[in-house]
Amino acid sequence: MSALKGNKEYDISEAQRALETHKIDLQLRKKLLEFIALSIIYSKNFIPAISIMIAREFAFEIEDTLGIKIDIDELVARTQVECKKDKNNYI
Repeated sequence: MSALKGNKEYDISEAQRALETHKIDLQLRKKLLEFIALSIIYSKNFIPAISIMIAREFAFEIEDTLGIKIDIDELVARTQVECKKDKNNYI
């Protein structure tokens, strides 16, 4: 009980750094999985409808195994909007 008395400050910077690193790791993992899903969708080896089905199966598998949710429809819509913006900037 005597260890709790007084004005002692504890250095928690290492714990904060570990927490931030963990958050960044999770964000990078999700971005990497989204990139893999996009590479499946825009693959030249499949027709678009089949590519989206394969990407959805990939997303379901990732959600089951890692608990990371990837919304394929939102991902496709976001990339199409970004492509349209890029085309408008270069024309």
